[in-house]
Amino acid sequence: MDHDGTQSADSHAELPLALANTVYTRHGKIRDDLAEPAQLAAWLARIASALETPLPGPGPTAVTEADLRDARELRDAVRAVLAALDDGAAPDAESRYRLNWRAAAAPAWSQLQWDDGPVRVRVSDAPPVSAALSEIAGAAVDLFASRTGASLAACASPECIRYFAKTDPRRKWCSPQCGNRARVRTHYHRTRR
Repeated sequence: MDHDGTQSADSHAELPLALANTVYTRHGKIRDDLAEPAQLAAWLARIASALETPLPGPGPTAVTEADLRDARELRDAVRAVLAALDDGAAPDAESRYRLNWRAAAAPAWSQLQWDDGPVRVRVSDAPPVSAALSEIAGAAVDLFASRTGASLAACASPECIRYFAKTDPRRKWCSPQCGNRARVRTHYHRTRR
């Protein structure tokens, strides 16, 4: 998985993990792919194909400072729920409230369109970024309440802050790269004694 979560966005259920993983570590320093509105616009463009809510036009979606704040608050809520699940605890009420509020912030519905046949299209009367964030929050609620929710885990690497869905019960790391770095570090410490 890329640090920006683009591979995680392959399915609708993985959108919340992709958002959560927009904050990560590299070379021991915390990085944030949502530090400014242009970065949120670029991230939304990368995950647009996984969204049911269409984003406007082929170019980047216009993103405001308020949109950025909303995205970061949603990310923090998703990360707090993930951390609680990883610890085997119930998420705090504030994080659940922020997640549920964002899911309800941009109501959406299905419409029937007709191209060469019937096509279901998701629409919202909310601004595009609000609608996309609402969809991601709804996907997070669905993910946390699903069977997959029980398999969500934090990467076992002490230098990584990403989350992932365990596809194998023995899996400990978010990516092969994290696993390789951890094994190299363990080998180094064993042989240096």
